[in-house]
This record gives sequence, C-alpha cells and structure tokens, in this order.
Amino acid sequence: MIIVNCNLQSSETLEERANKLAAFDSEGKWSKSYEFYSPDFKKICKKNTFSLIMGETVLFMEGEFLFNWKSISFRVTDIQSNKNEGYVTQEMLLNGEPFGNLGAQKIKWIYKDNNWWLVPQKELTTDCSMR
Repeated sequence: MIIVNCNLQSSETLEERANKLAAFDSEGKWSKSYEFYSPDFKKICKKNTFSLIMGETVLFMEGEFLFNWKSISFRVTDIQSNKNEGYVTQEMLLNGEPFGNLGAQKIKWIYKDNNWWLVPQKELTTDCSMR
C-alpha cells in the first residue's frame, strides 16, 4: 500500500477511514458506511434511503450473478493524498478474488471539517440513485 502526503492532522487518517469503510461495506453495514460519505452527499441522500438502495443493489447482484452477497468483500489497495484531496483505490472481491470490471475503483475523498469524507463519483439524483 502506498501513502503519499497523508494529512496527519485529521481525527483519523485517510488510511484508517478507508479501511473502516471497506470493512463496513464487506459486512453489508450500509448505515455505518453512510457515515463516511461527504456532508454534501448527506444533504441529498438520507441514511435510510442510502441503506435501502445499497441493499437492493446487493440483492440485484445476487440474483443476476447467482452468488451469496456474503462472498463479496472490499479491500484498500492504494492511498494517495495531497492536502485536502485524496484518492483511495478499493478492490471489490468475490470469494477473495478481484471481481471482473468492478475489481478496482479509484475513489475520491476530501478533507473537510477535521476529517476525511468519501465523494461519490457520479452525480446523485434526488432519490439517492447514482447514475
């Protein structure tokens, strides 16, 4: 894992936050995962809606690909940061192996209000769906 210019003044480092999020995502604890998203995201998307959408996504994937969602996990493979902006590469794994085109995603994080927050890659609609 590579960490570049990590801001150590945050209440938690970017590495700590990213790894905690990956653990909550792996466990399907969407209401806990929600807490890592940026304040701007939370203005548009409320926790209950987020949890429901994430749960439905997992159910769709389970039906589409015929596997148990508990076989999905996430791990952080790279972290880069510079002052108030960071990028975390997170891999989605199926039974411990990278999962096709979803294998690795580079996710933007921002440092704001004394902590690191995940910024969704896609613009959100009012119903919380990312398109």
